[in-house]
Amino acid sequence: MLYEKDYLVCDGQSPLITDACLRDEALLYNLQDKDIQWLQAEFSRIFNKTLSPDYRISELSGGQKVILTFLLAMASPARRILFVHLYDCLDAGKRRMIQDLINLHPEKEICIDV
Repeated sequence: MLYEKDYLVCDGQSPLITDACLRDEALLYNLQDKDIQWLQAEFSRIFNKTLSPDYRISELSGGQKVILTFLLAMASPARRILFVHLYDCLDAGKRRMIQDLINLHPEKEICIDV
């Protein structure tokens, strides 16, 4: 049986906790500088868009916010992550990209509730 308290839970319908800047959101996920750098590099690779720590995340599209939430969770120290509604607003290409990133992190237990 799955107990949400055992997982970091990320909801694609309410992807981000703050509406401030990337730095504030990263603090909530307990990210270190190296984790933020990885996140920025992956986001840039996916969207060809650079996010600085002071970037206003309210300026991102809905799909970009979902991907950012995914990257925040994957960069976090959490070993068990439950994604809810992760694929709702993502196209097939972004869904495959997410699966590829999950496959690169076998140390994490990932559950996706569709």
